[in-house]
Amino acid sequence: MTKKILLIDDSPTQLLAFRRAVQESGLEVVTALVSSVAEVLNLARIVSDEQPDVGLVDVDLGIESFDGSRLASSFVRLKKTTPKPMAVVLHSGLEPERLDELTRKSGADTYLEKGKMSILPMRLQTLLALWQEEAGEVEWLEEMSTGVDKLDEKQKEFVEVLNRLIFPVRDGRGQEPLASVLDWLDRHTLHYFADEEAFMTSYDCPAARVNALDHRRFEAQVSLLQERLRREGASQELAEELLDQLSLWLINHVQRVDVRLRAAVENVAEEDTLDG
Repeated sequence: MTKKILLIDDSPTQLLAFRRAVQESGLEVVTALVSSVAEVLNLARIVSDEQPDVGLVDVDLGIESFDGSRLASSFVRLKKTTPKPMAVVLHSGLEPERLDELTRKSGADTYLEKGKMSILPMRLQTLLALWQEEAGEVEWLEEMSTGVDKLDEKQKEFVEVLNRLIFPVRDGRGQEPLASVLDWLDRHTLHYFADEEAFMTSYDCPAARVNALDHRRFEAQVSLLQERLRREGASQELAEELLDQLSLWLINHVQRVDVRLRAAVENVAEEDTLDG
């Protein structure tokens, strides 16, 4: 069944671009402009009429006296009024730490960091695949390619490890693969991150600095989970937290930051061709 996405933004131009990008992926799209408090209040009617599966809420608002935090909390409350489940996803250019805090405080399900419009459909499709209990494995897509075969092979391995965790967590057996997945992540962050950062630097990729900062944050998250595993032992709860973090990493880093390396690699190849 086709999933319906409700896109919420205070910019008509952005909504039009969102609609065009997401519709091309086969998802059904509904838009809601929220450039005033009155339009925010009208969201209840739109949700009731359209019954979306996902509400993608842009919280970078320019509405006087009504900020993104209030919009997020208000929209989350609408979940209780819908006859079918609706996921709330915050969309923002905020720093990951602030966006994570806003997500938790508002009660939203998760967040997407802003990136290129062209990759938004892929990220939404991946998010939906991760959420659907009846869904199959998450797939590595060609659109995720970094342009470097060595790195792509490791990214494919990351997706395989993610799938190794998904099904046990869904079945309530998340504690079973937990230790092996964290052990793999420890090796992955040690070797893959160093290789990728070196490639980003050598190809003069504009995302190199953001990429390195994201890596340091992720390494810290993995270290905390490893410490909890040693202290508390394996549990379904800890496995669920790890799955949440890996899902966000796939959507907000692999599919948003890592993919920017491909353009840098292609630019160098094109320059070499011209020089030849």
